[in-house]
Amino acid sequence: MKSLHDLGFSVSAGVLNILDSDFESASDLHIPIVAEGPFTQIGDESHANNMRMIDESAMVVVSRFPVGPGNFKNLEAARYALEKSKRVFVMTGPPEPSVDFIGGKADSYIAALISSGAVPVSALEALVSEMSGGMRE
Repeated sequence: MKSLHDLGFSVSAGVLNILDSDFESASDLHIPIVAEGPFTQIGDESHANNMRMIDESAMVVVSRFPVGPGNFKNLEAARYALEKSKRVFVMTGPPEPSVDFIGGKADSYIAALISSGAVPVSALEALVSEMSGGMRE
């Protein structure tokens, strides 16, 4: 998020827990956020706000984040973005340690996003290149 912001991309964040370090970083950078309370599942209002933010975005980046029942809706938001013909990028990384804390459901969902058109990228440089249409080196 910070790297894309520093490179001049207009960045917003999906649903972030207000005690999360990503929430603090986004706040410090004045990046628009959909905030959710700590230790709660993403609520309907936050999810709807996330969908509105996606509607206003050209692209969506799904970073590697620990996925549990409370934040699974962030992956569902990526599916929504694909359905709205947004460019969706999924940051892949080393398979270990796993970020799936819901028995494989997140890993399966991410694989389905990729098979449905989301672009897997393994590093920031590849992401920037893809987002820029290959124009940046």
